[in-house]
Amino acid sequence: PKTGIGLTEHSVVCILAPTATAADVLASSVSVLGVEKGIALIESLPAAEAMIVRVGENAAGAETFYSKGWQDALKPDRDVRSLSID
Repeated sequence: PKTGIGLTEHSVVCILAPTATAADVLASSVSVLGVEKGIALIESLPAAEAMIVRVGENAAGAETFYSKGWQDALKPDRDVRSLSID
């Protein structure tokens, strides 16, 4: 967005958030920000977690990145719907 050029890095972003709308907005934001800034954004929010898969050129290889709380958020006893993104 800063340069007017489209995304140059291909990634898949999965967001856990209290609402689908919040997850959608955050996934779009993280996709544009990239891994480092995207993870920083997610970790600044108390009720969101992220998994980012960055795909190499020509789909060769992939790297996976997680926010700090991703694994805990997947535990069966955690209900992200009760959290607030305020």
